[in-house]
Amino acid sequence: MTNLCFFNSEKKWGGGEKWHFKMAKLFSGHGYNVILAGRNNSELLLKAHSQNMDIKGFNIGKYSFLNIIKIFQIYKFLKKNNIDTIFMNSSIDLKLCFIPCKMAGVKNVIYRRGMPHPIKNTLLNRLLFSKLLTKLIVNSKEIERSIFINNDKIISRDKVLLLYNGIDKNDYKNNGKKVYDNDEKFVIFGNSGRLVEQKGQIHLLEAAKILKEKGYSFRILIAGKGKLEEYLKEKIDEYNLNNEVILLGFIDKIEEFMNSIDVFVFPSYFEGSANAIVEAMYFGKPVVCFDISSMPELVKNNENGYLVEYHNIDELTQKMENFLNDPELITEMGKKSKEISEDYDILKIMKKLENSILKG
Repeated sequence: MTNLCFFNSEKKWGGGEKWHFKMAKLFSGHGYNVILAGRNNSELLLKAHSQNMDIKGFNIGKYSFLNIIKIFQIYKFLKKNNIDTIFMNSSIDLKLCFIPCKMAGVKNVIYRRGMPHPIKNTLLNRLLFSKLLTKLIVNSKEIERSIFINNDKIISRDKVLLLYNGIDKNDYKNNGKKVYDNDEKFVIFGNSGRLVEQKGQIHLLEAAKILKEKGYSFRILIAGKGKLEEYLKEKIDEYNLNNEVILLGFIDKIEEFMNSIDVFVFPSYFEGSANAIVEAMYFGKPVVCFDISSMPELVKNNENGYLVEYHNIDELTQKMENFLNDPELITEMGKKSKEISEDYDILKIMKKLENSILKG
């Protein structure tokens, strides 16, 4: 039987950790021996432990790859469990597992890269990517493009595997509950994500200000927490949008948020592959976003939403205005979103990964 290790040293929960958790769970349910390894008491390992998954924790720091004892501990773990394939999440994981993987004779060494930032052209990176990896997983074409910006020979292109983020339908009960009841039957725009500069929620407020000045009635629901929360509250006051914009905070059941909105607006500046957009499409929502980074890979302009020129607030406003003037667009584009989302079923993603690496 094939023995898999999903190695993730990140302490907090994020998109990479969600992917590792989901894939580990899927593979363990399809006849593979799976171990999730990483930092002691990380959110990933605690979650895995709560669901009785096999885990192994290490005390990991930024410079653990220089610690001979730590390297030997990981080697012994890989050797003892006869690991055939290891999936890693970050450059820290790569550095830490380079020597242990070589010593233990791990057959498949795989790194999943989730953000569209160029790889530094250093001797160590050239060594890791050319001599260690058997596959490099990217979750968008934009990430693949960014990898080769500084060094077009850092890794053979036939080692790169494109795997978009998947949707696990079992995550969503979709019981019809809502976080907001639309008694007045306004068009409701929604946004979910961390309240940080990258996600661009300030542009939603700027668009809302223009729409209100034009006399439109609408609501905007924003789900998420982050360091810009107070700043956004101040802008809501400044723009006199307290009736139009509602900050919901963190929403645990995203289906209750999606049940409450009509159109998903996502003015993010860059994304590896936006889980939030895929979720919105699964729930049959049109999407409005900037025509930048990986967003055009998910949103088909004028089909399941609109792609807007980067930082063009007037155009963003105009596309939102389209839905206010013609609510039938919500149904038409939402239906197309739902159709497209079927390509992102997590079981299809898992099977592609299995066929490309474990059975390839």
